[in-house]
Amino acid sequence: MESSIQNIELNDNGRKVKGKKVIVRSIIDSPIKNVWEKLLQSQTLEYVARGVMKFRPLKGKFPKIWKVHTIVQTKVLLFHFIPIGGVHSIAFEKIDVTAYQIQTVERNRSAKIWNHTMELTAVSQQQTSYKDEIDVYCGFLTPIMARGVLLLYQYRRRRWKKMLKMIKT
Repeated sequence: MESSIQNIELNDNGRKVKGKKVIVRSIIDSPIKNVWEKLLQSQTLEYVARGVMKFRPLKGKFPKIWKVHTIVQTKVLLFHFIPIGGVHSIAFEKIDVTAYQIQTVERNRSAKIWNHTMELTAVSQQQTSYKDEIDVYCGFLTPIMARGVLLLYQYRRRRWKKMLKMIKT
């Protein structure tokens, strides 16, 4: 697994701010079509975050499959019981089935900017490169938030691999 945190400039409602770009990339032992199918399912997000985060959608449940222009609002519970950030909004801006890419624009009371790009690339018939890029800004807490995001996405990647391994057996 490769990961990094980079300094970037972001636009926060017309104002230039100093944000961070968190990148996590790894190889998953599964064909790209299988990984893509799972990436589109909301239950995958809930599974890979389980243990560190729980999502409580405001309107009952997430849609089974993410679709472009869908906006969901959820409460996020750290370790399943500590509320963080108030209402978290996730807007699916782009879902490109040809490029195997999803882009979301997210925000909550703490994270003023949380732009997330998920991108898959076939390495071979049985392996997929999975890259998460998250641009974050939350004021003076941005460096701390970026480190937390890095750790969260590394955890989520381990859960991805565990999930796909269980499906194979």
